[in-house]
Amino acid sequence: MKTSLDHLPPRKQRELAQVVDVLRAGLAAKLENATQPHKRNGKILKVILYGSYARGGWVEDHKGGYYSDFDILVIVDHPDFTDVVDYWMPTEQILQHSVRD
Repeated sequence: MKTSLDHLPPRKQRELAQVVDVLRAGLAAKLENATQPHKRNGKILKVILYGSYARGGWVEDHKGGYYSDFDILVIVDHPDFTDVVDYWMPTEQILQHSVRD
């Protein structure tokens, strides 16, 4: 298992850094007005890249138009934050519209 992103081109490393920033900002925005202690202090513990980019076998087919996507697992510090619709859909929409080649 790789533990760094050194095998990725610098452009992809920058894109992934942007993705992580958007994920962190999305959770922070969701928790901004939280009153419960576990939500006020909620955080992302780890972001794991898996799939073709992690293995080094991604595809960028400019002629055919197929491009591998990033497969990402986000580890959070409370089960409440695993609710995809409530916590992550707005962030996913931001990512789909902002992170481009």
